[in-house]
Amino acid sequence: MLGAVIVHPDIKEVIPSSSEPIIKQDGETKNDSEHNASKRFLEKIVSTSN
Repeated sequence: MLGAVIVHPDIKEVIPSSSEPIIKQDGETKNDSEHNASKRFLEKIVSTSN
């Protein structure tokens, strides 16, 4: 699971944002990588902010 949080250097609390599972993609035999999961995660953030 790839998770994202919002942090500030002067505040001790963190705010969990969302997560992206690292799972097998269609037709694959091995689990996905953190790199590919982060690409999907960032695409979701960009598409929801527009």
